Amino acid sequence: MAKKYFSSLLRRLGAATALLPLSVVAWGQTADLQIVKAGPASANGGGAFTYTLVLDNNGPSGANGASFIDTLPQGVVNVAASCVAAINGATCPASIAANNSSVSGTLPSFPHLGKVTIAVTGNFAVSGLSSLTNTATITPPAGIVDDKPESNTSSVSTAMNYGADLVVTKSQSTDSFVSGQLVTYVMTLTNNGPAAADGVRMEDFPYGNGGTAAARANATYIFAGCTPANGAVCPDNAAFRNYSGEVRSAGYLFDTIVPSLPSGGSITITYTMVATAPSLCGLASGPLQNVFQTRALPFGVTDPDPFNNRAEVEQAMPATSACPQTDIQVTKEQSTDDFVPGQPVTYTMTLTNSGLTDASGTLMEDFPYANGGTAATSVSAAYSFVGCVGANGAVCPAPNEFRNYTGLVGGAGYLFNTTVPVLPPGGSITITYTMVANAPTQCGLRAGPLQNVFQIRGLPVGVGDSDPSNDRAEVEQLVPATAACPQADLVATKTQSSDTFVAGQTVTYNITLTNSGPDAADGASILDYPYAYAAGVNMNATYTFAGCTAANGAVCPDNGVFQNYTGQVGGASYLFNTNVPTLPSGGSITISYTMVANLTSACTSANGTIQNTFRAAAPVGVTDPDPYNNEALVEQQFVCADISTNKTVAPVSVKSGDAVTYTVSVVNAGPADVSNVAFSDPLPAGFVYGSASCAVELAPGSCGPVNYDSASRTVSSTIAAIGDGGQVRFTIVGSAGIIPGTYPNIAYAAAPSGVVDPVASSNSSSVNLQIFNTSAPVTVSKVITGLSPSGLPAPLTFTGTVTCGAQAPQIWSATVAAGSSSASSAALSFYDGDACTVTENPPPAAPAGYVWTGTPAISPSPTATLASAPVAVSVTNALQRQTSSLDLSQLFSGPADAVAQVSGVFSFSLNCGVDGTFSLSITVTHGASLPAAINSLPAVASCTATATGTIPAAPNGFVWDASSFQNNPAVTIANGVVSIVVTTPLRANTGNVGGAVKAVPALGNAMLLLVGLLMVAFAAVNGRSRKH
Repeated sequence: MAKKYFSSLLRRLGAATALLPLSVVAWGQTADLQIVKAGPASANGGGAFTYTLVLDNNGPSGANGASFIDTLPQGVVNVAASCVAAINGATCPASIAANNSSVSGTLPSFPHLGKVTIAVTGNFAVSGLSSLTNTATITPPAGIVDDKPESNTSSVSTAMNYGADLVVTKSQSTDSFVSGQLVTYVMTLTNNGPAAADGVRMEDFPYGNGGTAAARANATYIFAGCTPANGAVCPDNAAFRNYSGEVRSAGYLFDTIVPSLPSGGSITITYTMVATAPSLCGLASGPLQNVFQTRALPFGVTDPDPFNNRAEVEQAMPATSACPQTDIQVTKEQSTDDFVPGQPVTYTMTLTNSGLTDASGTLMEDFPYANGGTAATSVSAAYSFVGCVGANGAVCPAPNEFRNYTGLVGGAGYLFNTTVPVLPPGGSITITYTMVANAPTQCGLRAGPLQNVFQIRGLPVGVGDSDPSNDRAEVEQLVPATAACPQADLVATKTQSSDTFVAGQTVTYNITLTNSGPDAADGASILDYPYAYAAGVNMNATYTFAGCTAANGAVCPDNGVFQNYTGQVGGASYLFNTNVPTLPSGGSITISYTMVANLTSACTSANGTIQNTFRAAAPVGVTDPDPYNNEALVEQQFVCADISTNKTVAPVSVKSGDAVTYTVSVVNAGPADVSNVAFSDPLPAGFVYGSASCAVELAPGSCGPVNYDSASRTVSSTIAAIGDGGQVRFTIVGSAGIIPGTYPNIAYAAAPSGVVDPVASSNSSSVNLQIFNTSAPVTVSKVITGLSPSGLPAPLTFTGTVTCGAQAPQIWSATVAAGSSSASSAALSFYDGDACTVTENPPPAAPAGYVWTGTPAISPSPTATLASAPVAVSVTNALQRQTSSLDLSQLFSGPADAVAQVSGVFSFSLNCGVDGTFSLSITVTHGASLPAAINSLPAVASCTATATGTIPAAPNGFVWDASSFQNNPAVTIANGVVSIVVTTPLRANTGNVGGAVKAVPALGNAMLLLVGLLMVAFAAVNGRSRKH
């Protein structure tokens, strides 16, 4: 049925083309090609996809050898392509090149109205951008010109969901610990989707809490196998480790990635374990545990429920028997409790084993320290080892285990951290150090203790301490506060040019440090650094130093200390960390930076913050009385959501007048919920709008009112809300217009200000609509009424315009030949489906003696709707002949007395050709007469007068000679009078008539002229009287 329809359509189009003017059909090698791409509006990472490419040739020429290419989104795999249909004479490509980057091919035969459909299949990447845009292009072959190349591309966007709910489980064959018993662990990792999680890292490890029997148990773990299901792939067996030894040292049994874990896929791992109880005493009871968990998702993949990603099993292990006990005691004394700079102080430390058990190997340590911000931190001291004495069998550590130190107390570290080689019951060691401290040099420090601590760090394995409360001893000397420092109130301020984040917008930071005095603060430290939270961490930004300006005696640092930075905000370090060389009281410096940020990767969270912090501190020796105004921070907060659009048109190719439906899916790939999303779709000229609506396809979402502006032909709406993963669909219904061709159409959707869209390229989607139509010839028939039967005296050309709906108006032209009263224009071709209206331009000048009357009569007006059949329109113009008057005068020549004797009626015939023949008579009395007049003669008629009938007898003695006619023939004048003058001579008869002949003077030339003028004047007066 479809083939029969298209065959008929082609015949009709061919017939219509034959009627087109040469300038229309002589396009040469021109072909209007289009491609339309369709694909999913939303998809899951790792999921399968099918894209379709529909290629059409809207002609008029064939485009054999046209090529296409579909550039695929990054990361797709398993790509294949096939030609699924070729109709109307088109043929599929001989081969299609398909790889994970692109699909391309060449069409061997692609005639006018040919259509080819290509299907592209594959799998999306497991992770990547939150929305993908896919664009396909068709290119005409060499020698073929596409006069509408904007329909040669089409793009669709797909919102991606990379969420994969991973679930781990673990079971053991028994929950009770039995030393030497075989235990089987079964671990399962399942991907509940919807996205794939290829490359997820998983791990398993045994452990026991420190100090418990479980940590010191000996266990053997043996890998027993891995089984995949539903498309998953296990790691290589080599990734699974066997282990034998103490549980506390086991580490990971495996820490590896799963090569393939599609939605619904799973792997099951089996291990066996045999554990024996430890022989060590004094170990507390505790669980022997084994943990199986996912360690890291593939980059860009999220788990909506991370709380089911860990599973563990345990067996309770009993405590081991109690260890022997002893009581280690430490004491420490100093020779004076008063701090006196330069005075030696002796520290005496004693460690005694007061118990009944040997404690050889006891770990001991000693260190000085001072509280921060106190005068003690500014004390420089020299610590010197004096000696160690053992008693009652105890043995001191080697002398080199005891360290000397000179420097600030805060940097001393351990003076010793070592073990006592031999410490029997009742044994002891006594250690002596000396310390000489200098007075603190820094001003403005509060009083604080200079301390020294001696303590037990640990007892040997298998020995317990019955009283750990006496294992630490310390001494201290109070260091008095130092003198007050000079004061300088440093005030830091920071401003930014905008508090609202807009991707790509330049933001200017102005940073000012002011010394409000009263003293100078030369050498004050300053630093500045960017910082980010959540989605802001992955924001790419460029920070550029713009200058430093000093005021009131201050001096800026050298420009070289101010760093520029480009990269992720989360990876930025200090933009500067330096000192102000000169900062007197009242002085200030102002530093300027610019920042431009964009998010080019998927949103890692729904919200984000970009901060910038400036901090200042007074130099050493200067006190800031108000340190709380030394820091200034600015920030821009934003929400992050990826809005994408996916547009379709159905059908792709359509006959004029048939129904067309556009659908546009607007998807929020998240992660933030978004309100007030702006949607617009400027419709192509070839589409006749009918209606538009919005519906929620996937919750959460809420449509807003849908509007249509007829002036701009734009459908628009503000989408009230689209939640994370939500999707709304606009449906625009109408019909194909009259004018064939290819019509590109792009729909847009964009998040409001304050929302960062990481993939702006997916905010639009484009399709193309092919409209085909037949045409009808329209002819204008020109008719002129009111002419004489002889038709026009000369050719006349008439022109006008034929307008059919929105089609381009065309000019008609018809030339009526001389001698004719009608003509037809050349046929004009218009597309079917419109009614036409014909108008005429002002006509040419009417022929002489005629005037145009009324307005042109045009019928039919308008025409019926064009439907391939020829249409003729008649345009009739009416002419009206103008009128004229003619006078005929009878004059005589000869002797006056003879002329005076002439009386009678003289008859004439006036032959005006096609305008008629008229009879006239003139009555002469005594040689005088009035002219004979005919009114309402057609203008511009050529009239000839001839004498008719019998002329009255000549006077006696005279005979008539032949009459002469002046202005004969005469051409009538429109709205005027013409005259014909007949002069009949009298001639004397030479015979005797009974009297003498009297000569009558002949009229001379002057006399004749005078008579003629008198006759013309008479005729004029006579004409005016007749008009009245």
